[in-house]
Amino acid sequence: MGRSLRTPCTSGTKRLRHPEAGDIELDYEVLHLPEGNGQRPLTHTAERGSTSFAALRLLLSA
Repeated sequence: MGRSLRTPCTSGTKRLRHPEAGDIELDYEVLHLPEGNGQRPLTHTAERGSTSFAALRLLLSA
C-alpha cells in the first residue's frame, strides 16, 4: 500500500477582544505537513462583510 496523501488539519474559531477594534471572531486552519520540520502553515480569516472583517480593516488602516 502507498502512503496516504491526506494531511491532518486542525480548524476552528478564535474570539479576540481588541482594545480599539472590539470583539473579533476569526476562523483558523492549521495544516500539519507530513514531512515538515515542525513548521505549520496557519491562516486566520474573517467573513467578508462581518463586523470582524470591518474590525480587521480598521486595524489595517491604523
